[in-house]
Amino acid sequence: LSTPRLVEEIIRRREGVMAHLGPVVINKVEFESAADIGLYLVKEPSSENDIHWSDVVSPVEMESYQRIFKNLKDFLKGQSVYIQDCYAGSDASCRIPLRIITQDAWPNLFARHMFRHVNSEEMESFFPEYTLIHVPGFKANTGLDENVSENMILVNLLQKLILIVGANSSNAIRKAVFSTLSFILPKNDMIPVRCSAIKGDDGALSVFFGRDQALKNSLCLNTNYAFFGDDCHGWTQNDFTNMEWGCRTTVDGLDEIMDPKIYSATRKFATILENAGIDEKRHIIFERKNPKYHSIASFPIAHLQHADRSGVSAFPKHVFIIVKDSMGVLPAMGSLTREQAAIFLLLGYESSWDLSQSGEFPAISYLPFYNDDLAFYRESFYAGLLYEKLERAKTQCWILNAMPLGPRKNDSFVINLTLLRRFVSAIQSDKVHQLKWHMDSTWNYESVCGFSGYPETMLNPDIAWAGDHDLFQAVVQKLKNSFSNRLSNYKDDLSPAIRDALNWFEN
Repeated sequence: LSTPRLVEEIIRRREGVMAHLGPVVINKVEFESAADIGLYLVKEPSSENDIHWSDVVSPVEMESYQRIFKNLKDFLKGQSVYIQDCYAGSDASCRIPLRIITQDAWPNLFARHMFRHVNSEEMESFFPEYTLIHVPGFKANTGLDENVSENMILVNLLQKLILIVGANSSNAIRKAVFSTLSFILPKNDMIPVRCSAIKGDDGALSVFFGRDQALKNSLCLNTNYAFFGDDCHGWTQNDFTNMEWGCRTTVDGLDEIMDPKIYSATRKFATILENAGIDEKRHIIFERKNPKYHSIASFPIAHLQHADRSGVSAFPKHVFIIVKDSMGVLPAMGSLTREQAAIFLLLGYESSWDLSQSGEFPAISYLPFYNDDLAFYRESFYAGLLYEKLERAKTQCWILNAMPLGPRKNDSFVINLTLLRRFVSAIQSDKVHQLKWHMDSTWNYESVCGFSGYPETMLNPDIAWAGDHDLFQAVVQKLKNSFSNRLSNYKDDLSPAIRDALNWFEN
């Protein structure tokens, strides 16, 4: 169905309501992180020896899968479903034809926003390579011997079928598609990467890795550069391609002044707003986040001003790694070697006071490559593939610390987006020489120690911690020990170039 017809269906079925200026509000969609949605793979001879079975991806026997699929078909008998034919990917040489079937209308509209449409000429020869069926009302774990999650993604690589049951949020569809791509693409020397991307007037591409999608989008969308892609991309042998055709971002407490482009997109026809508030005149209200019900906006890339809709680019010129270091000991901005960048991405480090149990130090967490979809192979395999891409493209790598430097006991602050944006702009404009650099003796990479308009306490952790050097050293050592322990899990599997650089942060 077309976008207007899907909107009509959403309203007719009372799945949501239309707000002022035309967005569709879907309420009481419980927030589902990657950890809330179990990822399962049907165990079969053609793929089982390739898979790194772990707590991220669990096996399901073929007999159990067949029972689930039969029960699902019985559940859907007599029900209307919605079908969307589309492509994951913009590069015609490697895109994946998809057929997405949904129980409800609004997830089908989400799929239409997120993936490239099949035009009338392509439709004549279109045949889906993979079929995805999304049925949140069905519970797969009923009557099964195996212990499976109520909210689950079940992938059958042999039959090229993806089932999503129980999970109702838009995140489930996105995760299902890109988890499957994490198996398919490396077979052709491609790597799926989760990052936002922008393109300069000269065609130079900059990509942004980090766990906070809203922060990445804020950095990308508040520049004069064309917005290239929201989150899911493929780095191929020949180019860098957008694997989706829309944007999905958290909009808790969205501010018109700080994020004008996203704010504008949320007020356009058919934008999907999960858990947004509306007043009696149906004007949108973006409140601060509720842990159970986050506000999420999803819309096509066409809703954004100055978007690059080609979907295909030359290799990235710049990679920016955005780290939330609540420890307060990483420099605000730095330059990394490609080996260091590959290791930092393999770590996927973040720390937060909000999750701290002791109250003495922030809680440290890791999400390799800031990507919860890289599920089917060993993380060291993805690290090697990514390093090869960085090295081949001679990509320049940078690291940004989004958190304030120095001692703190909570995360109650406003991220200095202006500082981060100015740094990104300086790099993209080849004005690196206007910044003052030094070799950071603590972390062994070059960092910015002077930037017009900003005190050194905002840039250099040595200065920010000047009043308590002993505590600074203790916090640094705690973080270095955590890095070392984490990386020791990979050292035997990594390529020599990365393995030789594993201890780059040791003095």
